Amino acid sequence: MSVVNIRPATKADLEAMNIRLQHTSVVNAVEWNGELAGVTGYYLKNGYAVLISNTVEQARKRPGFGRLVLRCARALIEQAKQAGVPMIAAADPEIERSGELLQHIGFRHEYKETFSWRGQPQQQPS
Repeated sequence: MSVVNIRPATKADLEAMNIRLQHTSVVNAVEWNGELAGVTGYYLKNGYAVLISNTVEQARKRPGFGRLVLRCARALIEQAKQAGVPMIAAADPEIERSGELLQHIGFRHEYKETFSWRGQPQQQPS
């Protein structure tokens, strides 16, 4: 049986996933059987919550990983809603179906790889 732990991300987690944040952020680390599987969260920029996520390649291949991603994404959306800020996200063109995932959890495609939460048109953050 797989053991999943979602906890606040540390600086070491962010470095391991090659994420460098310069803005106020809320980021969680996802561990699968004691190993870092990825990080997911958002940072605040120009009044928007910008969704971020990065996963370990091997973790994407594990059975049940898609359900874990959905669970983490829904938790993030709840956190952003509680913060009361509009949310945007960018689909990763190198990850198959990332745009479909964003639409599945309630984002609306706006332009190129950009999606907005709840169908609110957003300006591209600078």
